[in-house]
Amino acid sequence: MNERVRIFGLEDLGAGEVLRVRESGGVYQADVVFDRVGGRRLETVPLDRLQRAPDLFERLSAGDVDSPLDFLLKQLAYQLPLANAGGDLSNSRTDLLPHQILLTLDIIESPRRRFLIADEVGLGKTIETGLIARELFARREAERILIICPAGLTRNWQQELRDCFRLHFDILGIDFADTGYFSWETHDRVIASIDTIKQPRAGSALWAS
Repeated sequence: MNERVRIFGLEDLGAGEVLRVRESGGVYQADVVFDRVGGRRLETVPLDRLQRAPDLFERLSAGDVDSPLDFLLKQLAYQLPLANAGGDLSNSRTDLLPHQILLTLDIIESPRRRFLIADEVGLGKTIETGLIARELFARREAERILIICPAGLTRNWQQELRDCFRLHFDILGIDFADTGYFSWETHDRVIASIDTIKQPRAGSALWAS
């Protein structure tokens, strides 16, 4: 018990600690816990998938060191939630990845926040947007946010921002109607489709607000 191990096939989790070994259906399995950003992760695997993890001194003696970039990303992944204790990065309801935290830090700390996020599909641009929005609200550096996306994704954006970050956005044309300048003034967090925002009335009312 309490031995540090790695799991074949899950090497990206790093080294974990064996909590217990138990027999199930004639197969001995180990419960291994890993410290992850945002919490702990438990994996139950057969014993033959375990490999003893070398300790720090063994790694140093063998010259087994991580790259500087990997070290920086891991350091940021742990430091930022601590720096935001009780605040926004640590309160998101999702497992944050190092590249998402690094991107958020770059944008938040930049004096000119004009960025094009060009990640591949599925790498979490909605999560990155939620991280940035929550951090800006927490620092009181933003009061209003407009998200423009394809019409078929407006509900997805609304649900993910609500479920993962507790950020409520209203969808233009669904949750409220565009009745001119006043309707924009009473909604600070808005999601609008590209087609809707291209309409002359919506565009002129938006820029006037």
